[in-house]
Amino acid sequence: MGSASKRFSKVVAIDGPSGSGKSTMAKRLSADLGFLYVDTGAMYRGVALDLYEKGIDFEDEKQVSHALKDLNMVYGTREDELIFLNGKNRTHDIRQHFVSELASKVSQKLSVRKAMVNWQRELAQGQICVMEGRDVGTVVFPDAFIKFFLDADDRVRAKRRFDELVEQGRTPPQLERLHQDMVERDREDKGRRWAPLLKAKEAITIDSGQKTMDEILETMKGHIRAKALHWGIEL
Repeated sequence: MGSASKRFSKVVAIDGPSGSGKSTMAKRLSADLGFLYVDTGAMYRGVALDLYEKGIDFEDEKQVSHALKDLNMVYGTREDELIFLNGKNRTHDIRQHFVSELASKVSQKLSVRKAMVNWQRELAQGQICVMEGRDVGTVVFPDAFIKFFLDADDRVRAKRRFDELVEQGRTPPQLERLHQDMVERDREDKGRRWAPLLKAKEAITIDSGQKTMDEILETMKGHIRAKALHWGIEL
């Protein structure tokens, strides 16, 4: 992605709340365009699982900060091999519902966010990537080439998450419990002190509850191509 008169980070940023379709769209978009797919949520889940298994008190900032120094986590390049902890593929394990809840808590720690932001920026060096999360366009890459914000009604998002867990062969919580957990996570994500979930000013908002995934994909690709053409950028 060469640049014309304006400099951008070589990142397509996709932010939004849990269950908004960020991961699905980021995977499809990166596959279609040949870009690296970066799932920042998987990174936070990996940290949460590692700290949980080490018996770290999530409320103790010193314990968390110290444990991060010994964190042995590697990000892979395949969907089924994204997160390795201590040399072991834990991609399947981090998708458990309780890990998702823990990730929401650990992501509120400043030491964790600083470490993850640095890592995410390193991953994007030298290559174009599609990165999805909650603060990619606002904190990690405020100069991203293009920014999207996916959202949908919380009940739509809860049902989508429920269906995903079933499709993965997991036993999901009751739908109402899943919905309540999602509402609580939204509250925590939007209200946390460090890098809260916000829509970047220039982000393109897409209601993923009103479109099919194919429609969303084509909409996003259209915006990317239009901006690249405007700036004389070759993808």
